[in-house]
Amino acid sequence: MEQGRIESGMAMWVRKRIDIGWSDLARGAVACLRKHDDSRSRRTIGRCWSGGGRAPFVALSVRSGLDLLLSTEGFEPGDEIAMSALTIPDMPRIVREHGLVPVPIDVDPLTLSISEEAMLAALSPRTKGVVVAHLFGGRMPLGSIAEICRARGLLLIEDCAQAFAGFPEPGTDEGDISMYSFGPIKTHSSLIGAVFTCRDPDLADRLNAAQEAWPQVSGTEYLQRLIKYGFVKGLSLGPVAGTVAASLRLVGRDHDRMATQMARGFAGGDFFSKIRRRPASAILAMMSRRFAQFHDASVQRRRALGERFRARIGERIPVLGSEALDPTYWVLAISVDNPTELVPKLWRHGFDATCSSSLQAIPAPADRPHLDPVSGRQTLATTVFLPLSHRMSDRTVDRLADLVRHHAIPRSPSLPPRRGSLASNRAAEPLTLLSRTSG
Repeated sequence: MEQGRIESGMAMWVRKRIDIGWSDLARGAVACLRKHDDSRSRRTIGRCWSGGGRAPFVALSVRSGLDLLLSTEGFEPGDEIAMSALTIPDMPRIVREHGLVPVPIDVDPLTLSISEEAMLAALSPRTKGVVVAHLFGGRMPLGSIAEICRARGLLLIEDCAQAFAGFPEPGTDEGDISMYSFGPIKTHSSLIGAVFTCRDPDLADRLNAAQEAWPQVSGTEYLQRLIKYGFVKGLSLGPVAGTVAASLRLVGRDHDRMATQMARGFAGGDFFSKIRRRPASAILAMMSRRFAQFHDASVQRRRALGERFRARIGERIPVLGSEALDPTYWVLAISVDNPTELVPKLWRHGFDATCSSSLQAIPAPADRPHLDPVSGRQTLATTVFLPLSHRMSDRTVDRLADLVRHHAIPRSPSLPPRRGSLASNRAAEPLTLLSRTSG
């Protein structure tokens, strides 16, 4: 594999920037030291999210809200939750914590959607709910999926953590409950926090009541998070990132692993004690202010750049999720036959890229091995995640696309994905680029 050398001070585009301004970080820090009227913050949040005609519920994270939801629905041990096969590992972990069985629904490798046929194959008499993940900034159509769930009395949960592009219009959220994340690397981040929109207002009331029994995150802890991600935001700035990358290379540090650890929202300690808490008053204040100020200009710019990239590389190299409904390219990902060779070539030209992902494929239950998500696993094995930011110029995106066209080997349906990993080459080739997780 070619060494991806980047000199200290060279401008570099990282994959995921912290989508929050310095002024918001400063105001958030001040907010941690003051008392707030939580009811006022919640009213502001409610007004921002009321356009969809559904009841909002605010949680510390999507993980927290899902954990709370499963505890309030009265499911029995051994009941099953069918889930989009590609998701972060914490989601099936939470399902298992409640004595339930996560069952994968394989995804289409291009649209990242589940089909009606794939979902029906995953259902059984024990199925009580379906979790559908909208991945990489696009949304999948749920008309037939929602109809099946309603006909069978199944709870339909939409995981929209990667799909926020503005407050949902009436009819946009088709599930019984839709989950939006505003964690560190999400669009319009508050660095933590989630909003669930509920079709049934009584469900939102039950979730709020249940959450009151949980302890509240302290303002001090949120302040520490603001400082941490302010530091990460500073490291992601062009020349700074190049300098940090060169320094990491000199000391032989693993940049991918380091970046992944820095971006984890609930690292260390007992996972469930960390997620089973209410948002701090300062978090609610930050979310209300951020929502009140939201404008979709940056999302629209990112969408336009994603479409520009897609058109320039042509049809031989698929952009994952680009065939979804209204893709916003929260993540720009391509499927190629030489992922581990392509990544360092892009590094050398100042474009952060990686084969690593926070996503994993959910394994099939032991009694139904035929549900193993083959397409999902193959997708992860051939994916390269690329940087894309609304701050990029057209010329920069064109240059990235031209590099991909020149160096990428298109996937051949007749060939298995190439194996190997960046990690296997790290002992021989020093790392040179600070990166961020794609999840």
